[in-house]
Amino acid sequence: TWDSISKTCNVTADINGGIIVGSNGITIDGHSKSITYDSGLITTPNAVSTIYIDDKSNVTIKDFHLFGGTAYSVTIKYSDNVSIIQLNAPGVRIVGSNDVVIKDNILNGLHFYREYSNEPSSDILIENNIITNEIDIHNEGSGISFVDNTIGSLVILNSVGSTEMTISGNTFNGIGSMNSFGSPYHQLNVRSSSGGGWDIISGGYV
Repeated sequence: TWDSISKTCNVTADINGGIIVGSNGITIDGHSKSITYDSGLITTPNAVSTIYIDDKSNVTIKDFHLFGGTAYSVTIKYSDNVSIIQLNAPGVRIVGSNDVVIKDNILNGLHFYREYSNEPSSDILIENNIITNEIDIHNEGSGISFVDNTIGSLVILNSVGSTEMTISGNTFNGIGSMNSFGSPYHQLNVRSSSGGGWDIISGGYV
């Protein structure tokens, strides 16, 4: 059902396929319904994503169970003021986006990437999530905070020049798990970092 005043879509049945957010200022409330990935039905520009948000602002996605698909079941790309709340999903990918909240979710993984524009994601709050496997951050921007999460492991690569980063109140539980190369995960792995941010000496926080 659609509430035109609040611009809220209230989902009342399970979905096979995917969702493309096509407008700004939209809230999609799943009310604990499921979306099941079906490669024959997926029409998102990035066919590995079940929920796809591209070049949008002021969007909230909440209370869905996502089944099947890939680690990029939710993609947030070149968007601003996006909230992902109370999802149970394989994973979220953030590309070149700002002012994103990832809160109260159960995820298998979380990935930050730059693409063709080489624009980092900034001002991201990751709070009170259970993220069972790895969080990968590549060349991120500034103002990224991890607060009160349970995380398998957090890998931060090439965070040169990033500032105002926070890692606070998290539980890391990835001991004994193995990465794709067959080596044990480090629970917190920061590499090629300088200029503040995740560089603990220069202002990162754990």
